[in-house]
Amino acid sequence: MAELSALAARIAVLEDEALIRRVAARYMRLCDEPLVDDSDAAFTDLFTQDVVWEGVGARASQEFGRVEGRDALLAWFGSLRAPGTRHFLLNVHFLTSESIEVDGDRATGRWTMFQTALLGDEAGELRMASLRIGFRRDGSTWRIAHFRTRSLCKAPIGVDAARLLAGGLA
Repeated sequence: MAELSALAARIAVLEDEALIRRVAARYMRLCDEPLVDDSDAAFTDLFTQDVVWEGVGARASQEFGRVEGRDALLAWFGSLRAPGTRHFLLNVHFLTSESIEVDGDRATGRWTMFQTALLGDEAGELRMASLRIGFRRDGSTWRIAHFRTRSLCKAPIGVDAARLLAGGLA
């Protein structure tokens, strides 16, 4: 019977990891441009009420700062897509080097993010960042509680290269 309980616990951790992975992937898809799903609920459901989103390290903290609370975060995201302020013509995120650690109703995920973008001024940009995302279970739903991004590099690239890296979406 103890073996069955241990197996059930191991399966629960694997299921939690899969759910957390889906939350991270959904967040990245919603940050992509063109936008896949523009409903407010799509972003709202991803975050705890008291979420913290921050750039850490010299470069990322200066560029992104720190935003506290779901309403403030959603307003910040909205400002990036407000009419007349189209920052990205094309923006695609890729996650790799995944590590997820589940501890009860909390979890930490670490990824390396690769981002290719075509900016509103037609400039291409390539970024790499180290992400550390804290998750908290809310009932049966995992939500982002603390999102940290640390810039590893940021480099201009040609427009053709940006389109190629993004899979020809532009």
